[in-house]
Amino acid sequence: MLLRHKLTLITLVFFVLSAVGVSLALDRWAELRETELGSNVADHQGSLWQKIVNGQVVELAKASTKVSGNDAAIQALQAKDPDAVRDQMVETFLSLSDAGIIDRLEVLTNDGTVIYSSQATHFPTPIFGKSDIKRVAGGEISQLSGLAVDITQGTMVVLALPLSDDQPVPGVAVLSAGIDNVLAEFATLTNGNVFLINRRGRYLAGTDQVLWDAITKAESYDPRTAVQSRDLGDRSYWIAAGAVDGVTNPIGYVVSVKDVTESRERFESLEQKIYLFTTIFLLCATLALWFYMRFSLNPLTDAVGALRALSQGAFPPRQQIARGKDEIALIGGAIDRFRGELMQLARLTRSRRNRSKRQSRIIRRELTNLANTLDAKARENILHDLDDVEARVEAASGADEDTRSGIELAAIALTLTRLRERIQNQHEILANTILELEEALESKNAYVALQHELSIGTRVQLAMLPEDLPPTERLHICGQMVPAKEVGGDFYDFFHLDEDRLGLVIADVSGKGVPAALFMAISRSILRATAAAVDTPGACLAAVNDTLCGDNKEYLFVTVFYGILNLRTGKLVYANGGHNCPYRLPAGGGAPMQIPGTGGVALGVMEDLSYTEGELQLDEGDTLYLYTDGVTEAINAEEKEYQEARLEAALSAGATMEVTDLLSHVVKDVQSFAGETPQADDITSIALRLKKISSA
Repeated sequence: MLLRHKLTLITLVFFVLSAVGVSLALDRWAELRETELGSNVADHQGSLWQKIVNGQVVELAKASTKVSGNDAAIQALQAKDPDAVRDQMVETFLSLSDAGIIDRLEVLTNDGTVIYSSQATHFPTPIFGKSDIKRVAGGEISQLSGLAVDITQGTMVVLALPLSDDQPVPGVAVLSAGIDNVLAEFATLTNGNVFLINRRGRYLAGTDQVLWDAITKAESYDPRTAVQSRDLGDRSYWIAAGAVDGVTNPIGYVVSVKDVTESRERFESLEQKIYLFTTIFLLCATLALWFYMRFSLNPLTDAVGALRALSQGAFPPRQQIARGKDEIALIGGAIDRFRGELMQLARLTRSRRNRSKRQSRIIRRELTNLANTLDAKARENILHDLDDVEARVEAASGADEDTRSGIELAAIALTLTRLRERIQNQHEILANTILELEEALESKNAYVALQHELSIGTRVQLAMLPEDLPPTERLHICGQMVPAKEVGGDFYDFFHLDEDRLGLVIADVSGKGVPAALFMAISRSILRATAAAVDTPGACLAAVNDTLCGDNKEYLFVTVFYGILNLRTGKLVYANGGHNCPYRLPAGGGAPMQIPGTGGVALGVMEDLSYTEGELQLDEGDTLYLYTDGVTEAINAEEKEYQEARLEAALSAGATMEVTDLLSHVVKDVQSFAGETPQADDITSIALRLKKISSA
């Protein structure tokens, strides 16, 4: 390709890349601007939605005066006359309903019992639970207002407030209005359609359900993305979503959908015009550059022709070289001098051409045998042979031309013969090496397959561990295992035996690796099944021990701590089969106390063993910490163990932490103590905090 063509092509590519870069930058700027605008719009819509809902609550508050002002209904409620309350509330509800203010009215006692409901059913379902009604009646909060979703997934604006300012409050009134007025006002203010969906994306209410079905049918919709755009047929829509909170819990999202087809078409038309203008400009600039290069570089083309002729052995006349004072003329003069030097070189080369041809044929034939890279020893031998050739040639430098040529040829032939022999030896060595590499590759593949199976075993073993129970008003419990190898023998478990009793298990199987992992799975399954049938920890461990001893040909055993915690009273009944004794952390901090052991033996050692039970009374706020010996027997670079003293110090420092943070704190402290020393055993632990207990 000629130079002018290359320069033109390079310039064209530069122009195109520049145009593409500017286009991408503009698109990115537009995208960022749209995202920022969408975020602002989403925030604005959230404020607007809350304002409309608050306005509806105000209307309900105005209507509530007719309910709270019904003295006859309040007196009947105080007299615990439900029939009189219903007679009074029916008339009040009909007047408010006919006025289009409310759609539903409920009157409940101060303990949450429904006295009157406008629902046409024998078993009305209240909007609020008894705990919420008690909070309003007890004066904990003045009212409950906002959005709510009932059991039929109906969405409404609700207001719950006490029927009297006197204490004790005789009851609570709950007024509600449908969401349609809120949706209609929101759609009018946003100039589009509006929909209310739950947190799973299910449709609750909206202004155009057909449009919503089309949007969700075309592609799954994720309301967590604040702003999105969708194309449905030949129409384009802009979708903005914002989270909506209910009175007692989050409801879902309010989604605004606006038709932006016309504005998008105008933007695309403008974009096409810009691209067309850019294309025309690039073509014109490229053509202008090409014509300029063509006329400017013609002299250089002549110089290139002269060089091509010289390279082919021809000697062009001097008239073909352009003359002048610019760079092209300097190139012409250099070509003239180069032409003279080539002519002289041709005369000198002619006398040595035949000899060089003979040497070249021999060297070429022998060097074709060099096919592979040689090792260091062979390479050293070859360098020694080449040095020998150079010495022989140097020794013959004073002889005549024919003698020197003969000596050089003989030396080169001898050297190449040696090279061929060494390369043949290298072929044999390489063949043996390849066989060894193939065997090593097979071993590696087997090792990789084993590692893959162990990785699957790790995932299966971790999947067997229970998920953390969600925190409740009674307790918060969680467990954690940091395995030392792909599979191990530690496990923990916690499960509800009934509504008030929780089973706690932590265990450590003897040995490591796959056998320990299998024995761990068997032990866990047997213990779980036995705990469901046997009420006491001692009897449960005795039954599990007999089962494990029945077919334990590998003589494995497992240490187990099993306790049953009464969540109502805080009483822990436990049995210990040779395991580390847990710690009790008193409420509000303080020194941890190791609970007494029961002297039991590890399971799987001997049949017909009995296990003594112990008892421990936990108070509200107390924390129970269970662990395996992977914690206390962790070692550092100095081969010192972590031991119970350091564990007690770590537990004291984290006594007031949440249980999840307490587990992480202890693991980090153990890992900090061990430093770079590899972990030798699984680190397994459970933390339980008793939040609330009833009277014994």
